[in-house]
Amino acid sequence: MFTDTELKYLQKHISKFNLCSSSCFITGADLHVFEGLQILRFCIPFDVNLLCYDFGLTLEQKKIGVRKTI
Repeated sequence: MFTDTELKYLQKHISKFNLCSSSCFITGADLHVFEGLQILRFCIPFDVNLLCYDFGLTLEQKKIGVRKTI
């Protein structure tokens, strides 16, 4: 998992897609791709819906979620 410092860096420097708020991303994740899921969240605007199916996330990853902002 990313540290808060790494998340701040990503949030500031990662490219963002311009999408309308009616867009929706549907994906799935397990414990091995959680960091990729966090990166995806920073690439799309926060008003765009993200539906993620849990294919084996840890309890800690579920608590963190992907909408955490720093």
